Amino acid sequence: AENVRPFIVNDPWADAWWERVPRDGDVLFVGTGLTMVDQCLLLRRMGFRGTMHAVSRHGLLPEAHLAQRAEPLPAVLAPGWGEVSAMLAALRAAARAAPDWRAVMDGLRPVTQQLWKGWTPQQRRRFLRHAASFWNVHRHHMAPAVAAEIAALRQAGRLVVHRGRLQALQAQAGGVVATLAGTGERVIQAAMIVNCTGFERCSVEASPLLSSLAAEGIVRPDPAGLGIAVNDDSAVPSSAGRLYALGPLTAGRYWEITAVPDIRVQARSVAQRIAGQVA
Repeated sequence: AENVRPFIVNDPWADAWWERVPRDGDVLFVGTGLTMVDQCLLLRRMGFRGTMHAVSRHGLLPEAHLAQRAEPLPAVLAPGWGEVSAMLAALRAAARAAPDWRAVMDGLRPVTQQLWKGWTPQQRRRFLRHAASFWNVHRHHMAPAVAAEIAALRQAGRLVVHRGRLQALQAQAGGVVATLAGTGERVIQAAMIVNCTGFERCSVEASPLLSSLAAEGIVRPDPAGLGIAVNDDSAVPSSAGRLYALGPLTAGRYWEITAVPDIRVQARSVAQRIAGQVA
């Protein structure tokens, strides 16, 4: 509804929303990943004194890096190896047997994109529905010092993590009443609702530019809802090699394409292809 719109922050990276929050009000973050962690610590450093709430379907926070990184183990999975459920079972078994599970996850980095490409659209949807949340918290970590800050905030009751989903919003004087559904119904009175679901799930509908391009038939959404459809060259299929996309917009093709090392490889490949066309 329009009357709650002033209290909702759709893009915390493009909006100095913290300047509008009462220092002793409450805030609700939708999402409990690294975006939430960043915004939570930003509020803390701005002198915020209220309670910060965070909600996600599983109520999971990113795991922490080790103070000293464990050496990655050889990849325990290979593209085309079994069903998604069997692969995840093998991954869990390897993690339990390893000195530290992070070494197993880090060992998958060189093959993660190939694993994703080897799955059928149905397998990808199954992974997104049942396992993506667990994958993300074990794959994208907090620095040890950051994890300690978050733990201290939770222990002090300054940060409260909820398992569930945002069901309804209702405007009230100076804020919003948010109803959360999950294990029982909870009501939170918040001065601001902040979208922290991250940017890897870029959608065509969320961008006026992409919506306009889609309306003209230039781009189309990825079937899994992860950005726009591109081919293995990161090119938009209908563009005859004249329009390319990089980074999270291409998550439907590559899955893991938000970290700088992955984008660097992609950008170099696209630059070489464009340079070849110009030449």
